[in-house]
Amino acid sequence: MVTKQRSTGPYAAIGIFVGAIVPLMLATAIFADGHWAFNVNTLSDLGVSRVQSAADIFNWTCIIAGILLIIFGTGKTLAKSGLDGASAMFVAFAGLFLIGVGVCVETSDYHNFFAWTFFGLMFVAVLVGLVSDWKKGRKVTAAVTIVMLFVVLGSAPGLTLGGIEVVGTVGLFFWIIAQGLSLAFSKN
Repeated sequence: MVTKQRSTGPYAAIGIFVGAIVPLMLATAIFADGHWAFNVNTLSDLGVSRVQSAADIFNWTCIIAGILLIIFGTGKTLAKSGLDGASAMFVAFAGLFLIGVGVCVETSDYHNFFAWTFFGLMFVAVLVGLVSDWKKGRKVTAAVTIVMLFVVLGSAPGLTLGGIEVVGTVGLFFWIIAQGLSLAFSKN
């Protein structure tokens, strides 16, 4: 029986793209806002910025990145099985909640639900992905994940919730880049 191998290239490219562009777009929104301060404000404060361009950049970044995470996660789920597929499924579901962050801004009653669920699902995706990478011998990807977790968790005691959110978000999107690269170049 011959099985057809799905091409993972487009999904890998989407993962790498979204992982790279989100931190850049968040930096652009921060620059446009002019009053946002690290470890004082949360990223979601940008979504209700007094500077409309900053709010638009943040909210549209969340919406578009959420859509791209759904595509990336779904594509990886279709191409991979086991823990790889499970991790990717959590990424896809997290994308839905990231869209919610951009639609239901900080002043919405639902915003915190969407934001906390996004981070919770991504945390599970990272942990499941770490186990999968380690078991399948993808030591570089596993090492990137371990370093990212140590940086985020290690910086937490010295930061406010807003600071942890920024470090965690940047770490998550670098993890997405690593997952996209792994999807593109790993054989297993």
